[in-house]
Amino acid sequence: MMDAKWAVLALLVLAGGGSIASRIFFRRLLKKIGKPLWPSTARPTATIDEPREPGVVYVHMANLQSWGNPNASPYSLKLETWLRMSNIPYVIVRDFRLAKAPKGKIPWIEYNGKVMGDSELIIQYLQEQFPDCEMQDSKFLSASEIAVGHAFNTLASDHMALMMGFNRNSENFEATLKAYRGINDLGELGLPAFLIRSLMIKPLQKMTMARLKQQGIGRHTPPEIYEIGCRDMKAISDFLGSKPFLLGDRPSTADAAVFAIVASILWVPIASPAKSYAYTEPGLDSLDAYLHRMKNAFWSDTIEPWYCGGEEADSMWRALGKSSPNDSGAAKSRL
Repeated sequence: MMDAKWAVLALLVLAGGGSIASRIFFRRLLKKIGKPLWPSTARPTATIDEPREPGVVYVHMANLQSWGNPNASPYSLKLETWLRMSNIPYVIVRDFRLAKAPKGKIPWIEYNGKVMGDSELIIQYLQEQFPDCEMQDSKFLSASEIAVGHAFNTLASDHMALMMGFNRNSENFEATLKAYRGINDLGELGLPAFLIRSLMIKPLQKMTMARLKQQGIGRHTPPEIYEIGCRDMKAISDFLGSKPFLLGDRPSTADAAVFAIVASILWVPIASPAKSYAYTEPGLDSLDAYLHRMKNAFWSDTIEPWYCGGEEADSMWRALGKSSPNDSGAAKSRL
C-alpha cells in the first residue's frame, strides 16, 4: 500500500502535475530503492554532515549493496577495491544525493577539504597524496608493464563497462531493479508496478540509450554490443592466462578496475550473453578463478556471501570436473 505522500505525488504526476512532481517522485523512488538491505562490511561509515577528520579519505557512494556485493556501482567497487589494496584510511559515506558531487556522479571523495570526482582521477590524485601507499605501480612495475595495465584498465572501465550499462540499465533494467532489492515482483516495493515502469524504468532506459548512442556503442544492435563485450572478456582471459593477477604475482592498480567491472558482469543475478559466454566458452574459467583470488585477497571481511556467478558458474566448474569456489548458495538465499 502507498502512504499518503506517495499517493499525492502519484496523482500529481498522472494528472499532468508537471516535471517538478515527476522529479520529486523519481527522487523518492530512487532513495527507497537504494536503501541497503543489509550491511556489507564493518567498514566505518559517516553521514553527510558529520565532521571530517584530517588525513582520512571520505568516499561517497550509493546505497546499492546488493546480492552480497559491497557496492553494485562498478566504479565505486573499483575505487574501494583500490583503497583496500593501497591500505589508505577511508570512511564510506552512503549517499545518493549528487548535488555536491563535482562531476554529478558517484563515487566522489573528500580529503582534507578537497572534493574530487571520477574513480580514475581520484586514484591518480590519491597516489600523489599517499606516495608510500602499496599501489604505487612504478615501484614494482616497468614502464611497459604500466602501459599494458593502463590499456586493460581503459578496456574495462571505458569499453566493457558500456556493454554492462546497456545490459543492466537498458535491455534488462526491470530485472536489474528486482535484483537490487532481492524481489520477484515490482509491487513488492510498495508502489504500483505501472508507476515504477512509467516514472523510473522507461525514463532511465531512454536516458541510458541516449548516452550510449552519443558515445557510439548504442548505435550498434544488441548482438553487436554483446559481441564487443565478449571479445573484451576473451582478451582479458587470454592475457591473464595462468598468472594470479593481471601483470604477474603481485596485484596492481589495473586489477582494481578489471576485477570491479568483470565482477559487475559475471557476479550479478542478471542474465546476459556476455556472462553466459564467460561461463561456457572453453578456456575462460580463468576469469572466475581470478575474481575469487581478488575477493579473497581484498574483500575477506564482507558480511554477506557474494553472489559469485550462481548456477552458471557452478555448472562451469562441474563440467571441468573441479570443485566450485563459488559461495553463491548462501547468497542466493537473499535473492
